[in-house]
Amino acid sequence: MISRRVGSDASYYIYDGGLSVRALTNEAGTVTDTLVFDAFGNETAKTGSTDNAYGFQGEEKDETGLYYLRARYMDPSTGTFTSMDTYGGSLSDPMSLHKYMFANSNPVIYSDPSGHMSSTFDETLAVVAIISILAVPLLYSVAMNNSKSTSSTNSFVNSKYYHDVKTLSDIKTFNDIRKGLLSIVFNAIIKGVSDNISGQAQGLVDHGLSGSGGIINPNNNIKKTNHGRHNSRKRGFNDNLIDEIRNNPSQKVYQSEGRVVYAKRINNYYYVVIENSEGEIITTVGGKTHSLRTWSDVLRMLNNNGGYSTIPWR
Repeated sequence: MISRRVGSDASYYIYDGGLSVRALTNEAGTVTDTLVFDAFGNETAKTGSTDNAYGFQGEEKDETGLYYLRARYMDPSTGTFTSMDTYGGSLSDPMSLHKYMFANSNPVIYSDPSGHMSSTFDETLAVVAIISILAVPLLYSVAMNNSKSTSSTNSFVNSKYYHDVKTLSDIKTFNDIRKGLLSIVFNAIIKGVSDNISGQAQGLVDHGLSGSGGIINPNNNIKKTNHGRHNSRKRGFNDNLIDEIRNNPSQKVYQSEGRVVYAKRINNYYYVVIENSEGEIITTVGGKTHSLRTWSDVLRMLNNNGGYSTIPWR
């Protein structure tokens, strides 16, 4: 983030060596706001009143006080992630095996912009530089050429690779596309699939950045019971969203009779998909009803529906 404009007022971001925002200036270069953080992102001092959610390590803090790090949220009050890491880690890097640790418990040296693995600030900047040089012009061109309006970029904003932008007018610069591409690159690194970036980028090209809730899978044929089909429509779960939740859950719970519960936190609420032993979706819970704000809400719901048991699934 270099600058941000709200109405006619523009603010410019000043960063320190740890990539944290330390000050905001106006167009005349006058400092309007200052920020001071402790090692884990707790705000210890502040001046100014500019509406700004970006600060510690350049990341966004939501209204609950958690930092959004794409795969997961980080709680600065505990210095840990709020949910278990779905990345298994590496035996050659013991610190990566911890499921809740943020930035190797040393955010003075490390950051974790993907929510999956720690990296030094130099490594993070190197990844951003590579994305900027190689990928941004291509996808920006694709997005602009596929539609003279904002319809195709709207779908990219709604895709699983891009969760930060809230309005269509925000996705008009290279910086916006760069943020979405950062998620693609980290996803490829985590899965260890060298062609993942090109394949996902090609998916954007092939489908004209179209779809709702994710890249369209032409072979998607999710089986549902009648009850599951009804609840999916009622609660705003389309097939692409269900596919994303099952493939990349925040938590996964096993129930009796072979049922599996997939839960994913999206925009501060949990979306839950429950399938039977035959792989059919028997119900969906939460979603646009916004009834499951915390993991405790999910557990309470499961307790009220036949109990649950957590079992390691990796």
